[in-house]
Amino acid sequence: MRTFHARSETYRAAQACITDAHTRHPHSRFWGNGTTASSDGQFFRASDRAAKRGDVNLHYGSEPGSKFYSHLSDQYGYFSILPISPTESEAAYVLDGLFDQDTILDIQEHFTDTGGASDHVFGLFALIGKRFAPRLRNLKDRKFRTFSEAMSAPFGDATRG
Repeated sequence: MRTFHARSETYRAAQACITDAHTRHPHSRFWGNGTTASSDGQFFRASDRAAKRGDVNLHYGSEPGSKFYSHLSDQYGYFSILPISPTESEAAYVLDGLFDQDTILDIQEHFTDTGGASDHVFGLFALIGKRFAPRLRNLKDRKFRTFSEAMSAPFGDATRG
């Protein structure tokens, strides 16, 4: 069965078919128009018999388990589910889920939590013309710059006399 049916390509195609059918259904418009999405990681602990690893995560400790980073449209349809290491940053997978999926969704605005936000993701969203709206914890501790500030002094104080 695994050789012919339960492969990542067939799972991905089936997931896209279900999401597209859900998007086309008239009732899905009650929740949204399919242009907004959010993503987050979910950690699933393994049994006690699983081998302990040396990886330590701030939130999950060193307990064995798997993490899945999933993208959900505003119509409550999952369009991307990516297995990732529990110790990896979620920010690297935000754009993967938006662009490496086969649905008819046209996501224009994307929400994440602090784990999905990084300077790179902010910059890349600006370059592709989509809106990035993270929910940031400890906002007062973050430093932000606008593109106009960065363009006026790309090397900071090093070029000033």
